Amino acid sequence: MAMVATPGIIGVLQSSAPGSALVMTVDGAYATYLAGLLTGGAWTYAKAQVGNSVEVMKITGITGQVITVTRALDNTTALTFAAGQTLEFAMGASAVGDLITAAALAPAIVFTGTGALIVTETSANHYTLNVPVPAITSTNASLLITSSGPSQFNLAINTTAIGYCPTA
Repeated sequence: MAMVATPGIIGVLQSSAPGSALVMTVDGAYATYLAGLLTGGAWTYAKAQVGNSVEVMKITGITGQVITVTRALDNTTALTFAAGQTLEFAMGASAVGDLITAAALAPAIVFTGTGALIVTETSANHYTLNVPVPAITSTNASLLITSSGPSQFNLAINTTAIGYCPTA
């Protein structure tokens, strides 16, 4: 799973959407473009502007021309949109946080053994990892965790401090 950037691509809402809407219908070209990118749990961010107000959203899925969104991110407010509203890529604090989290977790940790790592966000910037593997090491071969069976530990990542990378 990863965040994907979609700069320069503009989507158009095909119907109105109240501030409480968690799904929105977009034009066919934008839907086709997103469908090719949002695979395997990938997501992107979009912003829309109504007057002087801007809303940032996380697009987490697409089925046909219907996108699933998380609303009002980056200290914005959920807005009511009219048909014809445009959506365009946004690289705000939430997107940067996702990139830092991915960089902190993905390339620095090596899992050996069998089973699946399950990461659950329990609250903002706090994750529970269920690890049914015998060892977890960092890329510099430092031993982080060993286990003879499934284990669980908590990991907190400060995604607002650029450059912060927890080691254990």
